Amino acid sequence: MNFSILLNTRKRISYLENLISSVMFKTSSFEDVEILINYDNDDEETNLFKSRIFHSNVKFFNGPRPHSLHTTINKMARQSQGRFLIGVNDDIEFLTEGWDEIILDKVESFKLENQIKDDVIYCKSSCTSVDHVDTLPYGSCPIVSLEAVKCINKFLYEEFLGLGGDSSIYRVYAELDRVVDVSEVTFDHLMHNTLEKVYAPDQTGQEMRVKSFSQKLDPFTFDISKEVDILRKHIDNN
Repeated sequence: MNFSILLNTRKRISYLENLISSVMFKTSSFEDVEILINYDNDDEETNLFKSRIFHSNVKFFNGPRPHSLHTTINKMARQSQGRFLIGVNDDIEFLTEGWDEIILDKVESFKLENQIKDDVIYCKSSCTSVDHVDTLPYGSCPIVSLEAVKCINKFLYEEFLGLGGDSSIYRVYAELDRVVDVSEVTFDHLMHNTLEKVYAPDQTGQEMRVKSFSQKLDPFTFDISKEVDILRKHIDNN
């Protein structure tokens, strides 16, 4: 597997179906991609939708509604087979034709240019989210190598219940100078691509925001030193 796409979903069937379709049609080699989807035990809509999906590369998991969305993402990450993991929301649409080949080519060029032997890599893509902080270079859909995830035993920080996972984990790889620019790869964040949509979230989105804003954590000052140190030692030993 080249890529594992990881997401949580809740009662958003039309968005989920669109996401899966966009991956299938925009990927050069879909047989080398898996989609791992977590949904809540009380989400009957997604449970019924699951019965209509027969592709072996689309895998569903369910359980109690998580306190932190990143707990289930990390759980799926540990079961992933892809060389690179991509964290997305269920309202994401893949826009770029052949996105998988673009990422793999850019990574290999980056490793060759910088004489890198390991696979500790973060890829920074583009997204249409109007509430993305444009002055900061993190990607709203983080792309991180499985090797790095296994090394620090996490894809995203579970301390962030919802918002903040993308920007906090970016800082780890920026500190190590292991960020690959793949901004040619663009994701459409359908519920965040206009201000009107941002200001009018559905119930699932509103509940996530309330939980996120109840926190006092700042993803741009959150302590990332432990993970940076672990990865730096791993890099030095390769």
